[in-house]
Amino acid sequence: DEVNIDLTAVSPMVEIPIVRHYPLIETLPAVQCVIAQAGYNIVHETRAVGVRSALYPRHRKYDDQFARARWHHKQAPNGQMNGVHQAAQLIVDTFKST
Repeated sequence: DEVNIDLTAVSPMVEIPIVRHYPLIETLPAVQCVIAQAGYNIVHETRAVGVRSALYPRHRKYDDQFARARWHHKQAPNGQMNGVHQAAQLIVDTFKST
């Protein structure tokens, strides 16, 4: 299933699809960037596929997303980022290049 979000603030022609599919890794080779919480699966799936990502950690009772996001940011190749403040720029840069 796909839901489109209108980003007219970025460009009147931009829509970002939200994909709900399991397992998500099957869809990652087709995307230009991922913006998500720094959960275990998405961190490792984006790294495995090499897709650009902006990850934002959240406080969880049994999961240290902040430590995982820091680890990912240190280990990530160029184009993979950590943080909400970088997500908007990643969207803009992605759609400027298409």
